[in-house]
Amino acid sequence: MPKLSPCARQAQKRTSFCTSPVICCVRKGGKPMQEQKKIQDALDYIEENIASPITAQELCDSCHYSLYHFYRLFESATGMPVMQYILRRRLLWAAWEMAQGKSVLDAALRYGFDTASGFYKAFRRELGMPPSRFAAAFRLRKPFPIKLAQEAHVMIPIQKLRSILRHWRMEALPLSPVVFQPSGYISDNAWWVGNDYVLKCSLNPAALQLNARIAKRLQENGFRGALHVETCDHAPYVSDGEMVFALTKRVNGQRRKVQTPQDAFTLGKALGKLHGILRREDSVLCREQDVFREVMDTWLAPAAQALKLPEDFVQRYRNAAERLRPLLPVQIIHRDPNPDNMLWQDDEIIGFIDFDLSQKSARLFDVCYAATAILSETVDRPEESLHLWPQLLLAIAKGYDSVSPLSAAEKEALPYMVLTVQFICVGYFATVDKYRELYDKNMRMTRFILEHLDELKLS
Repeated sequence: MPKLSPCARQAQKRTSFCTSPVICCVRKGGKPMQEQKKIQDALDYIEENIASPITAQELCDSCHYSLYHFYRLFESATGMPVMQYILRRRLLWAAWEMAQGKSVLDAALRYGFDTASGFYKAFRRELGMPPSRFAAAFRLRKPFPIKLAQEAHVMIPIQKLRSILRHWRMEALPLSPVVFQPSGYISDNAWWVGNDYVLKCSLNPAALQLNARIAKRLQENGFRGALHVETCDHAPYVSDGEMVFALTKRVNGQRRKVQTPQDAFTLGKALGKLHGILRREDSVLCREQDVFREVMDTWLAPAAQALKLPEDFVQRYRNAAERLRPLLPVQIIHRDPNPDNMLWQDDEIIGFIDFDLSQKSARLFDVCYAATAILSETVDRPEESLHLWPQLLLAIAKGYDSVSPLSAAEKEALPYMVLTVQFICVGYFATVDKYRELYDKNMRMTRFILEHLDELKLS
């Protein structure tokens, strides 16, 4: 999908993604293809020789650029000077190998550090915490090389983050990456600041404004939300080039795996209440999306090819989507109601966070997306756990219906909307190399859904 597209980020969060504890934002525009290819060749060379000595001059010579021109192009493409980028990649590889059992000293020596103390200082300076603590704290994913043609990232050094935090006089507080559990993927746009705050990065000021407004509305209506903190100059956020930074208060609550129909019903009720709040919110800051139309125009063909769907089934989906899409109630929705974004206390959902993807769309999408997020945590479990999932989907829908009654069209559209979520994920992940694991998982999920489609009908 476009930028780090909605469904890409959603599914990233649900099994969730990003291999680096840096904030990665997708840049606007693009580089001329020849320049991009040469910088990509340099990135590939760095990955292939990450444990060997590498100089900027040899990279520059391979691209046939002057050293000055190469430095400028490299930093423009990655957001980081070339030697700092190499250091960052070595530290990430070292962290991953330590998580696999390698000692700190062995990892330090393998990646070019003469002493463990030098490695420790570099690690703490670049990644915000000691190496052993970092490797032990998170389930880390193997670092995946950047592919500029698929996703152009800007990597923000920790020094830059601290300079941004000066606007709140919080530059001295500890910084650590936000990590989605239990998957171990690291957020692409958020860091913990001390114990009580989160720094978020976006390319979209309107999205941050909407986040702030929704958080305030949640607080006013009995839910917890991530309230924004003004800068010392009373500004709502800080602009830095294309990027915009906002500071929010950390919201207390627990993450919970939904494994019973009772919990699923509770989740559905909470979504219904959330939509009641969002329905009253002005949608001027939201883009509008016709999700059925987007799938039919963009994602259905590649998903159908990957899944080897019969033509008559594809036509059945098209016919249902065309008939039902104008009948579905549309409003502002969360767009990413995965377990990481729901806060539980005891047996109730007490809050929602992360409205970065919120848009005006069919409200049924949130119901179905929440269910597929649960399926992503279930699909590789024993068969008896997996086969409970259709009941969980229906319980979510019934919980929602008890608070915000579903229309006849929504009830009929339920199985088709579940497929819509999956067609987007399968179609998109097939296009991005580093999401191969997510593609495989979503293929398994979609095949399971297709096998049990008749069980997903809401009476």
